[in-house]
Amino acid sequence: MRHAAVICATPVFASAVACRALAAQMFLGFGGLEARGGIADTKTGGSSAAFEVDLGYAFIPELRTTLGIDFFGSSIDREGSGERVGGSLQGAGGIASLRYDAFAQRRFGLHFVAGAAIHSIRANPDDPSAKDSLGGGHGGLQFGAGVSWRIGSGHFWSVTADVRHIAEPDVGRTLVAVGLRYSLRGRRMYDRDDIPAVTPTPSPSAFGR
Repeated sequence: MRHAAVICATPVFASAVACRALAAQMFLGFGGLEARGGIADTKTGGSSAAFEVDLGYAFIPELRTTLGIDFFGSSIDREGSGERVGGSLQGAGGIASLRYDAFAQRRFGLHFVAGAAIHSIRANPDDPSAKDSLGGGHGGLQFGAGVSWRIGSGHFWSVTADVRHIAEPDVGRTLVAVGLRYSLRGRRMYDRDDIPAVTPTPSPSAFGR
């Protein structure tokens, strides 16, 4: 009798484990891709490009987690030791963000971004004394906001535009970019009905009583 109860309980336990695994994949899985390009700095110009992966949602489907890489090049126009410093910057690095999608299932939506950034920067200033402070490794916060235009009824593709400020010491900048976002599940990525309900299977012993 004990062996029969164990055998009957095994499928129920397996179903529960499978559902927990599915929930974990939804929290940290592959939700889509986004590519952006634009102006590296609204003050000094230049160009930038970024590529991000959607890693699923945190807490609620509208709060997306993303991880990506970006590249930029711009001019230097800064004050150093009481004198104007010019030259050029080129950088590459990683970005990690939380993005909140407002009006997530409508054709037009808003998004708000906050996260962290780290970059390796090669600086070519016209003042050699500023090279150490501008070049090398830099880390800081990033935050911004933008709009999304979702294409088609399934919302698998979106055109995006946003403004972000990268608050890294000595090399902070505000960038403007437009992009294209692909969502693996389209508008269904914001639904909460993805985790199937677990229906326990009663053991035969229950019917025999």
